[in-house]
Amino acid sequence: MFNLQPKIFRYCKRCGFSPDNGKTGGSCNFCNIPFSEYELQNSQEEIDSWSFEEYNNARNEIIENIIKKSPEYSQEAYDSRKIKQKKIMKEVFKNSKPKVTCPYCHSNNTGKITGGSIVSNEFFGIFSKGIGKQWHCYNCNSDF
Repeated sequence: MFNLQPKIFRYCKRCGFSPDNGKTGGSCNFCNIPFSEYELQNSQEEIDSWSFEEYNNARNEIIENIIKKSPEYSQEAYDSRKIKQKKIMKEVFKNSKPKVTCPYCHSNNTGKITGGSIVSNEFFGIFSKGIGKQWHCYNCNSDF
């Protein structure tokens, strides 16, 4: 069973990277060394009842008390990983487009209204049916 808050905490001894999944094994995406594992002393049922904040606090304790005190830990590798992660996230968010749902048919097959509607608004003025509309639904042909 996949747990959102796994009992086994996997981490890289060198840079402190910890993947957010309940799988076992694998290696660090940044240092390419096998993950180490730390088993939380609580039962899985107890861990499953924790809030995200409680689980995050347990992760932070592991980072501070185990990972950063390990002889293999490198602050330089940690800093480098953080910079790389920020670049990756920036690229992910740059390439992602927001999903807008049609309020009428609830489809995500929508798009931003472009230049043709702007010309229509200017030509017909307040009588244009597209005035104040920013999105078009390609399923039900509604503008909203």
